[in-house]
Amino acid sequence: MKSAPVIVMKTKSFVAALMATLLWPALAGAQITVSTFFTNGLFEPYAIAVDANNNFFVSDSAHNRILRVDAASGAITALAGLADQPPGSRDGAAYEATFNNPQGVAVANVGGASGVVVADNRNHLIRFIRASDGAVWTLAGTRVVDPGDPFGEPIGDLVDGGLGVSRLNYPLGVAADGAGRIYIADSGNNAIRVLDLTTSNLTTLAVTGTTFWQPGAVALGKANELWVADTRNNQVKLIKLSTPTSGVLFSELGSGEVGYRDSTLGGTAKFNGPRGLVWWTANSTLLISDTGNHVVRAATNYTIYGATNYSVSLFAGVPGLNGLFNGEAVQALFDTPVGLATDQELESFLVADLKNNAIRRIQSGPVRPPVEAPRIGWVDFVFDFNLGDFVTILRTEDQPRVFYNNVSFAVLLGESGVDCKYKTTPTTWPLPFSDVGLNPSKTVGSLRPDYRNGESRSSFRANIANRQLVVDRSTNGGVVIKAIAYQAGRQNSPIVKAGYGFKVASPIISGNNLAQFSVLCATTDPAPSLYYTLDGTDPSPSNGTLLPEDGEPENLAFAEGQESIPFKVRGYADA
Repeated sequence: MKSAPVIVMKTKSFVAALMATLLWPALAGAQITVSTFFTNGLFEPYAIAVDANNNFFVSDSAHNRILRVDAASGAITALAGLADQPPGSRDGAAYEATFNNPQGVAVANVGGASGVVVADNRNHLIRFIRASDGAVWTLAGTRVVDPGDPFGEPIGDLVDGGLGVSRLNYPLGVAADGAGRIYIADSGNNAIRVLDLTTSNLTTLAVTGTTFWQPGAVALGKANELWVADTRNNQVKLIKLSTPTSGVLFSELGSGEVGYRDSTLGGTAKFNGPRGLVWWTANSTLLISDTGNHVVRAATNYTIYGATNYSVSLFAGVPGLNGLFNGEAVQALFDTPVGLATDQELESFLVADLKNNAIRRIQSGPVRPPVEAPRIGWVDFVFDFNLGDFVTILRTEDQPRVFYNNVSFAVLLGESGVDCKYKTTPTTWPLPFSDVGLNPSKTVGSLRPDYRNGESRSSFRANIANRQLVVDRSTNGGVVIKAIAYQAGRQNSPIVKAGYGFKVASPIISGNNLAQFSVLCATTDPAPSLYYTLDGTDPSPSNGTLLPEDGEPENLAFAEGQESIPFKVRGYADA
């Protein structure tokens, strides 16, 4: 007679040991920590998706827009949608497209274009945003408005078929299988739908062995496996797909009773409205946003109780407590966590912390601060009495700044052991210069030359090619310089920028005697060409006489009856 299976209620110390040894085996014993990634203007962020280049896409649901977080620079921009406009369902360019409570997001390729599939929840639509320019179009669903509703709210329904025929009802989570199909948690229809991106045909997934009640999320696991967060049933279900549009219940996590309980026997665990999923391929583990319990759970195949059994344990958060607190995972606090995503770059996970209006990060090891921002400036020399020589110092004040002569530009790092890339872009007057050109990143730009303060002037000049930035100011004498610092396992520094201009110094007329005066110019590198006129018109290369190199005009004389000569001079130099 078999003994009854043992249900393990895990303590914090047990969970910490389990996570360090089982889930992050390469970093056994390491601490798992939670930090805040960003909060910039978020209003109920719901879901996160990541592309092959580790750029993140966030559904900023209450602002009715989709944000893009650049992996290289960390810059956060609106990919599509208008935060200051009423909700809508308009397709078109990024600046005119509108959404109505966008929820789930997934990276996919549609018609050869990479971008983001969005569950436009209150429009009952599936939309697509092209990543290159933010253009939006509808992929599935039909927006039908109840004529009796004074507010014009669209209504949902369950209808399979192509674009213009298919109907959905409050879609939530979406997941792309990489083979041209999108799986959709069609919450209001208590169903999982399958969208074929090639044909635009929407089909209801035929599942045997179970039913759903307002499913909130889907995630692709191992081959032919689909995970479903069956939200109102307080369960997480694994569907084994026999075809892309049919499958059978394979494993069930959670007893169906609302509550909180960890267990090595997955079917006896308890959840409270799970609404977010991500499959952790490296560790064959499912992470679950147990939203109503304000925690993130982990489910790992535990075959002692059968091949289909998954053990459920705490991953981060304090069950039943909501708030915003960073630190050790089992002490950190969330408030209604939903969407989950894997950050391959930092080997961590991101959580859409809905009610905290924040994106949080869970990582192994202590939280490391972002890389300190570099400084852009021009190289000056000061006398060092200890060395008895002039040494380098980077001047970063007074930007934008205008120079009358050539100078050396450099980037100074704020800390050692990090890398830095920069981009320079010629620009035009007037000051201040606009933010032009490409942004630098880990993959864009040139590596920073090896500049440091305190190098002797002779050494700097002997190695100047390896110390100063390569600057192109060929367009009307202006340049914008941008730089970013980065290090593996840390958030990049912000992009810093500086603008500089170059102009010929105004010539100085020395002396007030027609018989003996000269013209001087502070610009010497490069030496300018000085043109003058004697008739009151403005001098230029096409209207004037070139001043001799000694700066003394020749053959000046009063005409008969003339009492004065209007002498005008102006300097010109390339770029």
